[in-house]
Amino acid sequence: MKTDKTGDQRWHRRRFFKFLDAEPAGIIEDGKFVAFDQQEPPLMIYGYESDSAYRDDHEYIDECIANGWVPGEWFSEACPEGEFGDQRGEKLIEITEDEFNEAQRRGWPPKAGEAFDN
Repeated sequence: MKTDKTGDQRWHRRRFFKFLDAEPAGIIEDGKFVAFDQQEPPLMIYGYESDSAYRDDHEYIDECIANGWVPGEWFSEACPEGEFGDQRGEKLIEITEDEFNEAQRRGWPPKAGEAFDN
């Protein structure tokens, strides 16, 4: 439970990214991965690196970054309001803030002809 909210993040919207989420969602059942439905078509996710306003989260976020993960807020057509989480850095494509804002204006679908290469 987060109890120590400082209200002063160490950074916010530091870098902007996109990535293609083509991995199926699922659960581990009896030691095996059981996939839910595969995304059809794959979902383009946009986001930005962000810190938590909770001091209790800072150590975890620093550990994520040290291990190649990017903490931030992530948006898509499936979750237009965004959600906080971590993404593996190697699957992210860095974009400009203007590209991020353009995707937001479109409602998060990829623009026509946008490459899905990660």
